[in-house]
Amino acid sequence: MNISGNKYFKVLAETDTLILGHEFEYAALINKRSKREVFYHGFGYGDPCCGIIGPDNNWCAIGGNELIVWTKDRVARIFIEIEISWIKDMRLKSNYEFEFLVDPWSEYGAIWSLNIETMEKYKIKDFCLTSLPYTDDISW
Repeated sequence: MNISGNKYFKVLAETDTLILGHEFEYAALINKRSKREVFYHGFGYGDPCCGIIGPDNNWCAIGGNELIVWTKDRVARIFIEIEISWIKDMRLKSNYEFEFLVDPWSEYGAIWSLNIETMEKYKIKDFCLTSLPYTDDISW
């Protein structure tokens, strides 16, 4: 994926050496120095909404209608499960763990955690905003 001058490429996360972003429903992790794709994935439906890169640049996660987790040591792991569909945001919890927010305006609204080393995920708590008006700014 060529990102130079590409007005359709949207950055989801960035470190000193990597850029994680997408062009429509295609997500890519790109090495800044070589300009080469480290990882590339097409989403089943819709554009990715959020992404995160691990602090050591050896893993990343992309969220949207599915959750994609890539690590340097393995192939990508794809989670397509109704209860974690439509991921809206992500935040780093530790070097190998992150939390993600599932659409709080859906019946599955919740905060989840995923451990990169074990690929185990668990629900932290429900997080439902169905009685409130929609906003892009969510404090969670």
